[in-house]
Amino acid sequence: MLDKACGVDVHKDILVANITDGITVEEARFENSLEGIENIKAWLREHGCKHVVMESTGVYWVPLYLALEESGFQVVLANAYKVKGTPGRITDTTSAEWLAQLLISGFIKPSYVPEGRIRDLRELTRMRVKLVQTRTAFKNRCHRVLRKVNIRLGSKLSDIFGKAGMEILEGLMSGKTIEEIINQSQNKWLKQKGEELAGVVGGALSQADMFVLGQCVNMVKYLNQMIEELEDMIRGLVNEDDLKLIATIPGVDEKAAAAILAEIGDPKRFKNGKSLASWAGLAPSVHESAGKNLTGGITKKGSKWLRRVMVQVAHAAKK
Repeated sequence: MLDKACGVDVHKDILVANITDGITVEEARFENSLEGIENIKAWLREHGCKHVVMESTGVYWVPLYLALEESGFQVVLANAYKVKGTPGRITDTTSAEWLAQLLISGFIKPSYVPEGRIRDLRELTRMRVKLVQTRTAFKNRCHRVLRKVNIRLGSKLSDIFGKAGMEILEGLMSGKTIEEIINQSQNKWLKQKGEELAGVVGGALSQADMFVLGQCVNMVKYLNQMIEELEDMIRGLVNEDDLKLIATIPGVDEKAAAAILAEIGDPKRFKNGKSLASWAGLAPSVHESAGKNLTGGITKKGSKWLRRVMVQVAHAAKK
C-alpha cells in the first residue's frame, strides 16, 4: 500500500490533480500544455509524490504520461471502464481523488503502455485502416454513379479499379464511348472482351456524372499512393521474422500480421490464448441462470482494433 498518490483527471485543456495520503487531499488545476505539464511536475515534487495515476481516455493523456515517465515518476495508466466499475465511490468524490484513492489501496491494475516503436506501429496500422475505409467509400461512390446509368462493369470485371477497369473509367469520365475506349486501347484483354463490355454499358454519363466519377477515381488513385507509402513505413517498423511467423496462421496476410503485432505488443503479458481473447473482447460472454453458467456472444469489451482484424482474419480463413 502506498503512503501517497496523485490522481489526474485529464481533459483537453485542463489537468485536475488530487494528491492524497488516504486522509487529507490536496487539489490543483493546471493547463494541459507544455507549461502546465512542467508546473504539475514541480507541484508533485513539492509535495513529495512520486506515484501518479490517470485514465486512458482519448489521446490527451499521452503527453502528460510520457513527460512524467521521463522525469522519473511512477505512472499508472488505468482502464476507464474498470475504474468506473469499481465499487465504493462516494458521490461527491472527484474523479482525480477517486483515482488516487484506488491507487493507494492497490485496486488499479495498470493498463499496458507499449514502447515507442509499437506506439508508432499502432499509429500507422490504424491510419491504414482509416485510409482503406475512405478509399472504399470513394469506390462505392463510383459504383453508384455507374449503376445509375446502367453501366454494369462489375459484372465483367472482378475489380473495376484494376488496370483494365481504370482505363475504361478514365475513358468514360472524359466523355468517350465504350467503343472508342476499346478501339484506342492497347490492352489485349480489352480488345478480346470488347463485345461483352459493350453489352454492359447501357447508358451515357451526364456532365455531372463524369465530374463526380473523375473526382472519385482521382481520389482512389491518390489514396492508393498514400496507402503504399504507409505500408512501406509499416514494413520498416516490424520484425520480419515475427511477421512471417504470424502470417503462418490461416487467414493472416502481411497487413493483418502487422496490425496484430501493433495491437498485441508484448505477447508475454498474456498468460495464455484465453486471456488474449478476453483482452480483445473475443471471449464468449457468460451469465448465470437457474444456477447454471450460460455462454452467449462475444463480450466486445476490449481492443476494438485487434477484434476488428481478427474478425477479418476469420472470414479470410473460412474462404
